[in-house]
Formats: sequence, C-alpha cells, structure tokens
Amino acid sequence: MADKQKQPGEADEPACRDALVNATAFGLEGWVFHADGAPAGFTLAQSLATNVMAMRFAKGLVAYPGIYPWMFQACCRQWEGRVEWLNFEQDLGNPNFRRTKLSFEPASLLEKLRVQLRNTG
Repeated sequence: MADKQKQPGEADEPACRDALVNATAFGLEGWVFHADGAPAGFTLAQSLATNVMAMRFAKGLVAYPGIYPWMFQACCRQWEGRVEWLNFEQDLGNPNFRRTKLSFEPASLLEKLRVQLRNTG
C-alpha cells in the first residue's frame, strides 16, 4: 500500500491480507518473485476447474517496471499443459492493469455486475 501511495480502503488490502493468511484453506497457489535479491512481487491464483485458473491477486513494486507481465508469464509457464484458460478478473478501474490484460489478447471480456439484495420486509 505504501509503495503505491494508497490509503486504507483505496485498494483490496483487507481481502488480499485475508487471502495470504488463509491461502491453503482457500485453495490458493502463488509465488513470490524476486529482483535484486529481494521480493519484488507476488501472485495468488485459484483453480476454478480442471483447466481453469483465476488470478486472484497480483502485487508488484513500482520500482520494477514490467513486473506484472513478467509474473503473469512465469505463472503461465508453471501451468503449461495444465491450464487452458486464465481469468484475470476485474481491473478495479486501474487503466494500467486493463492495458496489461488487453496486451495478452484475451479471448473475451465479460461485463462485471454488482448485485445487492433488497430489503423486502
């Protein structure tokens, strides 16, 4: 959060922390990526089906331009022969992430909707 100059509530920090703490229980797998001998980024992904993975979280330091495509490529290499489809989920309104996702020439982009229960009582 500090690296991206984000304040609490401006990003997905609580959900990401929860996912890191409970990775095994949530069925997440991930990697820490190093540059210059120190952690530079990490990914957490989840299997949705036999040949489908969802990238739940990807975080990288701004000091390493290109860290995200590099991490995504490394993940795809790890899953080669095992994963046919990779869902990058929503881009949270981040134009850089959207550009990165589009650079992978996705098979499709699906509209995301938010559903809220109405009080019927």
